[in-house]
Formats: sequence, structure tokens, C-alpha cells
Amino acid sequence: MNTLVSVIIPVYKVEKYLRRCLDTVVTQTYTNLDIIIVNDGSPDHSQAIIDEYASRDDRIRTWVQENRTLGMARNVGLDMAQGDYLVFVDSDDYLEPEAIALMLDNALSTGADIVVANNKISADTVRCDRPIGDGILTLDETRDPAWRFDYFIAPAYGITVWAKLYRHNFVKEAGVRFESNHRISGEDILFNLLLFAHSPKLSLLNQYVYVYCMNENSITHSYRPLLAQRYLALLDIYREKLVQLGELEEFRDLMAFLVLRFISTCCHNEYIYSPHRYQAIKAQLDELMSSDIVRPALREIARGDHIKSISTRNQAYTRLQASLLGHGMIGLVSRLRMLRLSFM
Repeated sequence: MNTLVSVIIPVYKVEKYLRRCLDTVVTQTYTNLDIIIVNDGSPDHSQAIIDEYASRDDRIRTWVQENRTLGMARNVGLDMAQGDYLVFVDSDDYLEPEAIALMLDNALSTGADIVVANNKISADTVRCDRPIGDGILTLDETRDPAWRFDYFIAPAYGITVWAKLYRHNFVKEAGVRFESNHRISGEDILFNLLLFAHSPKLSLLNQYVYVYCMNENSITHSYRPLLAQRYLALLDIYREKLVQLGELEEFRDLMAFLVLRFISTCCHNEYIYSPHRYQAIKAQLDELMSSDIVRPALREIARGDHIKSISTRNQAYTRLQASLLGHGMIGLVSRLRMLRLSFM
């Protein structure tokens, strides 16, 4: 098979895990790979490891830059990529041996723009709560609010760029790039949301191809400051792009679901890491409620819009929370969130 697949690997402070990651990439059963490793100003010995692998595998191309964030490193990879398809791998994670072969075979047999595969949280523990399904999704399926909720919110297998294979020309034609994660939080989810707005042909592959490793020093497992502010920046960019595409009404449900997700994540971030939980949670909710995107979305949720078709035991709580926030009862919601988090 002559199809070239570009594998984009950003690197920052991962010398402990980098060999494991690179070993699983260079030994893939599918061998026609364009392996791009972008050192995003890593201050450790990662570059020495990169140089070692590049010296013995001519499929590897490298780039070194000052630290500009994960999203900007991925953009360098996009600029360098020569493949017909793209795969993103975080350098503290790793691939199953047949990952690329399985996803590429699926893409070529279905004509999919994006293949979405399954993943694990470690070598023997399944990450997703349930199988993600198999096969091409119809336009009617991807317009269903319940499906969109599952795909982007819970179990949320659509938000990451890993465990996926992207048709390179589709990404280029859509003109979608990564934002800096100094500006926003969730550059993965914004990238996928913007691609989704271009109506990709999606194929689900219920095969475990990617192993996500719990690295306690990673961004997602440490305190994230200014989280509400950075989520609001994401929502602003997303709305602006939807307006440009004339698709704002089509994706109002997703906008509302994102607001729910961001409220939950901001509260959880402060509950876990802040010494003054109540004040910190309340401050985050105050900031979120200042947005002219968040307020209308919560009014829709309070009415039951978008969520009526979603099978969840939490609908009553979700609508109550939205209603209370809409009536300015932020302190009460802060205490409810703390009570809820204490039982998790």
C-alpha cells in the first residue's frame, strides 16, 4: 500500500516516556509513515532521544522551537506533514501495534474524512464507558442532539485528536488550525468542533488503537488557572467561526452542551485544587455567567431544549442548575456543586 500517513508527535518534558512512545510508532505494522517530531522547547533530555531515533530511522523528521504550547507544536506538524492522512500522538502516550493499519484500512474502505477509534486509559483498562460503535455515520445521526452529546460530552470520544485518523486534504480544505493553549483551554476539542462544522464523513471503529497514560505532571492532571476565562475564549472563537459558516443555528445544541461541560470542569478544577473551594467555584461561575454565550445557552437548557432526547438521570438537576444560574443564584449553585462533587 502506497498511502503515506503523517504521524505528528509534539514533545515537551517527556524524557521519562518518550522512548516508549517512539518505539510503538516506529514499529507499527503499517510502515509507510512520515514521522514528525516537534520539540516544543523541552528543557530536559528529550532532544537527545529524538536525535537517537532520527539517526536510525529515515522516516523521522524533526523540528525544534522555543516553547510555544502544544497547539502551536501541532500546527508545525501540520505544516510539515506530507501524508495523505494524519495521526496525532501525545508523547507520553503510545499506540497499539496495528493502530495505523486498522484506522487506515477503515478510512480507505469507507472513504471517511475522519476515523474515530477506541482507546484505553492504560494497557489493560478500557477508557470509554461503552463501545463507540462501528461504521459510517449518516448525516441524520450526526444531527441528533443525543448523539452529539455522547460524542462531545459523555463519554466524549470526539474531543481528543488522538485515537483518530484524519484525511489530510479535508483538514487543509477546512482551513482548521490549533489555537494556543495559553489563549484557550481545550485546543483538541475546538479543533474537532471546527472540523465537525464542515460536515466530515465520520467512521467509528470500535478497536482499541491508542493507550492514554495517566501522567500526573500533564496539563490535564494539574491545576489549570484562569480556566473559565480560557473556556470563554474557546466559545467566542467557536461562535465566530459558526457565524462565518452560517451554521450557528445548526449547532446551538452543541454550544449549550459545551457550556454545561465547561461549568462542570471549572467547578471540578477548583474543588480538587483550590484551598478555598466555595469562593473559587463561585468566582468561576461568576465569570462564566458574564458571557453573552453562556446566559442564553443556560436559558435553553432550563427550558429543556436540546436535552429532552438525552437519556440521563441528571436532567432534573441540570435544568435546576441552569435555572438557578439564570436567576443569579450563583452562591447556591456553588454549594450544590460542592455537595455533588463530595459524593464523586
